[in-house]
Amino acid sequence: MIHPYGIILGVLVVVVLGWDFLATRNKGSRYFWLEVAALGATLPFLLEPELAQRVANWVKVGRGVDVLMYPLLLWLLRESIVSRHKRWQDNERLTALVRTMAVADRTQIPSDTALPPRREADRDPR
Repeated sequence: MIHPYGIILGVLVVVVLGWDFLATRNKGSRYFWLEVAALGATLPFLLEPELAQRVANWVKVGRGVDVLMYPLLLWLLRESIVSRHKRWQDNERLTALVRTMAVADRTQIPSDTALPPRREADRDPR
């Protein structure tokens, strides 16, 4: 039996997918299709919660929600690690770019140019 709350969540999933499609249609679509696959796989469980319990009984997990939560937890852990690594790589690239730009933009100061003499008021009184 389809649960009314499942219908609301299903509509929410479709709205999120529509929003993401519109937001990313001109960019790389690989992540969008991954999102479609992941959220699409959850739709049967949202619309019929008893399905999760039947799958849990089949794989001998215990609770139906655990069938959904364990893979989700593993996926979020993986995404956290990958995101942190990507951020570290981006910081390294940015540092290299800034160094390259600083070296390319440096100005040469002729060595025969002397510093102006210090005024008496600028000298340390000690």
